Amino acid sequence: MALLRTFDGNAQGIVQDSTIRNTFLAKFFAACPVLDFLHFYQFPGSADEPLKDADARAGRTRAINDAWPNNRTTPQWGSISLKVFGDKVETDQEWQVRLAGYGGIAAEHMRQLEEAGSSMGRYFMELFMTSDGTGTLFPGLPTLHVPIDGVTDVVLGADGTALSLEDTTTAKKNNRLVKEKVDWLARNSDVLVMAELVRDRLTTLATDRVTTQSVQNAVGEEVILTKWAGKPIILSGNTKDDDAPIQDLNEVVGDSEDCTSIWGFKTGERQHLTAGTNVGFRVEAPKMVDNMLTTNMNLSIGLTLLKDRSLRRIRGIRVPQT
Repeated sequence: MALLRTFDGNAQGIVQDSTIRNTFLAKFFAACPVLDFLHFYQFPGSADEPLKDADARAGRTRAINDAWPNNRTTPQWGSISLKVFGDKVETDQEWQVRLAGYGGIAAEHMRQLEEAGSSMGRYFMELFMTSDGTGTLFPGLPTLHVPIDGVTDVVLGADGTALSLEDTTTAKKNNRLVKEKVDWLARNSDVLVMAELVRDRLTTLATDRVTTQSVQNAVGEEVILTKWAGKPIILSGNTKDDDAPIQDLNEVVGDSEDCTSIWGFKTGERQHLTAGTNVGFRVEAPKMVDNMLTTNMNLSIGLTLLKDRSLRRIRGIRVPQT
């Protein structure tokens, strides 16, 4: 099983600076927690057709002297196409003079690269949660999801169900329903993904299921890892510009327009929900291009779902704020 951070990004003819790369990626990974769990595999070229998970079904009874009926299996192949994710950061050489007392152009370029790493990590998370996979985008969860009613797609009530802090019989009943469905999702997933508001409300209402522990993220900061019945919860977080939540309370279920979802997935190398790359994240050493000190960052990335039941969703969760 390989995480993205295990790929060194080395490619013929491309020069990387280990200090620049490590500093940038530390910020990137800290802002994109899904990459602590999502498994990658490596392949050459621009596309691949990995073998899908086995789907044989067996189990019958028969009479003496009868032969078993045919139960032939046929391998199925998935598809994955690499898209280019990344960007560049440019710093005008004039800052070498104007920021002489602050370390000049090199210090300023590094400062901007760190901020770009955080922004890019949020953007990866945004695409993972929302992308339709068109054009240059890699596909996100809604595109990969195969909705099977009651199996991979569960809707909580005709108009959604509130996780309420009220001390009423109806509120307690609804809270039990949501907790039962999250239990179901956790049993069938390696990781749960949700909005911070949902995580916080579940933490308040389900102290018997939620545990927390302090861990260090990629930049050495102490962060709280929350688990539901032992399965890690990661937060979808904010958009690239850090000005809005990726999962807002705006999904529509029935007559309710203030709903959200919890996602759960299993992941593995060439199985379940899996990602592909060639060499991983390439962070080029800074070089002068015209009057700009320039660093290019490139990641060839593809996502595919090789087993329909490895990606599940609970829809219709409401989190009233009053």
